[in-house]
Amino acid sequence: MKQKKQLIFLILTALLLIQCSPTLNYLGNNYAPTTDVSVYFDENEIQEKYKVMGLLTFNAEPIYDNDDRNEITTLIVNKGKEVGADAVLVTKFSSNVQQEIPDRIVARDSEKLFIEAKFLKFE
Repeated sequence: MKQKKQLIFLILTALLLIQCSPTLNYLGNNYAPTTDVSVYFDENEIQEKYKVMGLLTFNAEPIYDNDDRNEITTLIVNKGKEVGADAVLVTKFSSNVQQEIPDRIVARDSEKLFIEAKFLKFE
Protein backbone atom coordinates (compact mmCIF):
# COMPACT_ATOMS: atom_id res chain seq x y z
CA MET A 1 0.00 0.00 0.00
CA LYS A 2 2.86 2.39 0.86
CA GLN A 3 4.47 1.77 -2.53
CA LYS A 4 1.18 2.55 -4.26
CA LYS A 5 0.91 5.91 -2.45
CA GLN A 6 4.51 6.74 -3.34
CA LEU A 7 3.89 5.87 -6.98
CA ILE A 8 0.75 8.03 -7.11
CA PHE A 9 2.64 10.92 -5.47
CA LEU A 10 5.49 10.55 -7.97
CA ILE A 11 3.10 10.54 -10.94
CA LEU A 12 1.20 13.60 -9.67
CA THR A 13 4.47 15.48 -9.06
CA ALA A 14 5.70 14.64 -12.57
CA LEU A 15 2.41 15.82 -14.11
CA LEU A 16 2.59 19.08 -12.17
CA LEU A 17 6.15 19.72 -13.32
CA ILE A 18 5.25 18.96 -16.93
CA GLN A 19 2.23 21.28 -16.76
CA CYS A 20 4.32 24.17 -15.37
CA SER A 21 7.28 23.80 -17.71
CA PRO A 22 7.65 26.30 -20.54
CA THR A 23 6.63 25.31 -24.05
CA LEU A 24 9.11 26.41 -26.71
CA ASN A 25 8.16 25.61 -30.32
CA TYR A 26 10.42 26.20 -33.33
CA LEU A 27 9.52 25.86 -36.98
CA GLY A 28 12.18 26.57 -39.57
CA ASN A 29 15.56 25.72 -41.01
CA ASN A 30 18.52 24.39 -39.06
CA TYR A 31 22.13 25.35 -39.66
CA ALA A 32 25.39 24.54 -37.93
CA PRO A 33 25.17 25.57 -34.26
CA THR A 34 26.36 29.07 -33.38
CA THR A 35 28.03 30.37 -30.24
CA ASP A 36 26.74 33.96 -30.20
CA VAL A 37 23.12 35.02 -30.69
CA SER A 38 22.07 38.68 -30.50
CA VAL A 39 18.62 39.60 -29.19
CA TYR A 40 16.63 42.43 -30.79
CA PHE A 41 13.25 43.93 -29.95
CA ASP A 42 13.16 46.47 -32.80
CA GLU A 43 13.74 45.47 -36.41
CA ASN A 44 15.21 48.92 -37.16
CA GLU A 45 18.14 48.24 -34.82
CA ILE A 46 19.44 45.38 -36.99
CA GLN A 47 22.32 46.71 -39.11
CA GLU A 48 23.24 43.53 -41.00
CA LYS A 49 21.34 42.04 -43.92
CA TYR A 50 19.55 38.91 -42.85
CA LYS A 51 17.01 36.29 -43.77
CA VAL A 52 14.39 34.79 -41.49
CA MET A 53 15.36 31.19 -40.91
CA GLY A 54 12.50 30.24 -38.60
CA LEU A 55 9.77 31.18 -36.18
CA LEU A 56 9.57 30.56 -32.46
CA THR A 57 6.64 30.59 -30.05
CA PHE A 58 7.12 30.35 -26.33
CA ASN A 59 4.55 29.79 -23.58
CA ALA A 60 5.51 30.01 -19.92
CA GLU A 61 4.27 30.99 -16.52
CA PRO A 62 4.09 34.76 -15.92
CA ILE A 63 7.30 36.61 -15.05
CA TYR A 64 7.54 37.84 -11.48
CA ASP A 65 11.20 38.82 -11.17
CA ASN A 66 14.37 39.50 -13.17
CA ASP A 67 15.69 35.97 -12.66
CA ASP A 68 12.67 34.61 -14.54
CA ARG A 69 13.22 37.12 -17.36
CA ASN A 70 16.87 36.13 -17.64
CA GLU A 71 15.96 32.44 -17.65
CA ILE A 72 13.45 32.93 -20.48
CA THR A 73 15.94 34.96 -22.53
CA THR A 74 18.57 32.26 -21.94
CA LEU A 75 16.18 29.51 -23.13
CA ILE A 76 15.40 31.43 -26.34
CA VAL A 77 19.06 32.28 -27.02
CA ASN A 78 20.11 28.67 -26.39
CA LYS A 79 17.48 27.45 -28.86
CA GLY A 80 18.84 29.99 -31.36
CA LYS A 81 22.38 28.67 -30.87
CA GLU A 82 21.14 25.09 -31.27
CA VAL A 83 19.47 25.77 -34.65
CA GLY A 84 22.28 28.02 -35.96
CA ALA A 85 20.70 31.47 -35.65
CA ASP A 86 22.80 34.63 -35.56
CA ALA A 87 20.06 36.72 -33.94
CA VAL A 88 16.58 36.61 -32.44
CA LEU A 89 13.98 39.30 -33.16
CA VAL A 90 11.23 39.29 -30.54
CA THR A 91 8.02 40.27 -32.35
CA LYS A 92 5.37 39.70 -29.67
CA PHE A 93 5.35 39.68 -25.89
CA SER A 94 2.03 39.22 -24.12
CA SER A 95 0.58 37.93 -20.90
CA ASN A 96 -2.82 37.36 -22.53
CA VAL A 97 -2.96 34.15 -24.51
CA GLN A 98 -6.10 33.56 -26.52
CA GLN A 99 -7.12 30.04 -27.37
CA GLU A 100 -9.74 29.03 -29.88
CA ILE A 101 -12.22 26.49 -28.63
CA PRO A 102 -14.68 24.57 -30.84
CA ASP A 103 -17.65 26.62 -32.07
CA ARG A 104 -15.39 29.68 -32.52
CA ILE A 105 -15.44 30.71 -28.90
CA VAL A 106 -12.27 32.50 -27.84
CA ALA A 107 -11.10 32.04 -24.28
CA ARG A 108 -8.40 34.05 -22.55
CA ASP A 109 -5.77 32.38 -20.44
CA SER A 110 -4.02 35.21 -18.59
CA GLU A 111 -1.96 32.80 -16.50
CA LYS A 112 0.52 32.28 -19.33
CA LEU A 113 3.21 34.42 -20.91
CA PHE A 114 3.33 34.27 -24.72
CA ILE A 115 6.36 35.25 -26.83
CA GLU A 116 6.78 35.14 -30.60
CA ALA A 117 10.18 35.62 -32.22
CA LYS A 118 11.96 35.24 -35.53
CA PHE A 119 15.32 33.52 -35.75
CA LEU A 120 17.61 35.34 -38.14
CA LYS A 121 20.63 34.29 -40.22
CA PHE A 122 22.95 37.09 -41.32
CA GLU A 123 23.93 37.10 -44.98
